[in-house]
Amino acid sequence: VGLSNCRYVVLRIKNSSPQTIGQIYFTTSTDLAWNNAKQVSFALNPYSDFTTYTIDMSTVPGWTGTLKQLRIDPSNATPGTPVNGYFQIQYVKLVG
Repeated sequence: VGLSNCRYVVLRIKNSSPQTIGQIYFTTSTDLAWNNAKQVSFALNPYSDFTTYTIDMSTVPGWTGTLKQLRIDPSNATPGTPVNGYFQIQYVKLVG
């Protein structure tokens, strides 16, 4: 997917947990490394029914070229830390 025409990632998530921050990571065809330079955090409503989140990716300098992979972390908890609850993702869209 070419990123020049895709400014936003739109997610519809049900958050049945106390988590309040989600993250999106990505790689491109020219930068395959997962890192914080290609990451954006977004506010997540705790204990919510399906909610639509529109995340502006244009503020991330690496959001150029061709998308290779997209990773959605519905929690910013430290790896290995238990999270009580669950998440459901109804859809993910890339839009201009």
